[in-house]
Amino acid sequence: WPVEVERVLRSTEEWFDGTGGPDQLRGEAIPLESRVASVVVASFLEGVTADDEPLNSQFPGRFDPTVLAALEQLEQANETYPSAAEHRTLLSLARALEEAGNAASARQAFAKLAESSPSRFSVEALSGLARISMAEGAADEACDYAVEAARRAQQVGPTQTANTALEVALMLVRCNRPDQSLPWLDTADRAYASLGIEAGRAAVKIAVWVKGKESTRT
Repeated sequence: WPVEVERVLRSTEEWFDGTGGPDQLRGEAIPLESRVASVVVASFLEGVTADDEPLNSQFPGRFDPTVLAALEQLEQANETYPSAAEHRTLLSLARALEEAGNAASARQAFAKLAESSPSRFSVEALSGLARISMAEGAADEACDYAVEAARRAQQVGPTQTANTALEVALMLVRCNRPDQSLPWLDTADRAYASLGIEAGRAAVKIAVWVKGKESTRT
């Protein structure tokens, strides 16, 4: 990560009143981007309590009051359900947290997106959950997330179907389930064929070869 991005991500845990960490920065000494990201994360991942208690009451001193006021104005202007732009923002945030090694927060962000109706964002969120689970050694959980991502991708479109089906097939091989990968390899091949993407079909052929080798070992 560039130094500036690392600095912003590092400072998202700071509190506006100076009681946070890791550097106990206070007020405007905290980068503006970090103050905004902190509010966005809390809004998406923690939300409000059952009695609609606002964020500044839940976490006194944590957030920049100016940023909170701006968020409230945006929420009043938005519809009840998150827009595509909000989903895109949350997906980008989840990926950034994943790349920064903050698996716990990334998992929360991906899980929030995965709850939404079938779309590119929810499919990629499930794939993100699969990656995190695999990295944590939870192979079976990773494969379950990946399979759900592939199933949901079929409701989105052929490109999402092809790419996600190939991804889940490869993950099933890694999880020592090579025989379960075959239907998804076939799904990916047919989807790539319908799109005229020969490079994708070539990738499927390579995956079939890998699957064959793994089947021989098991």
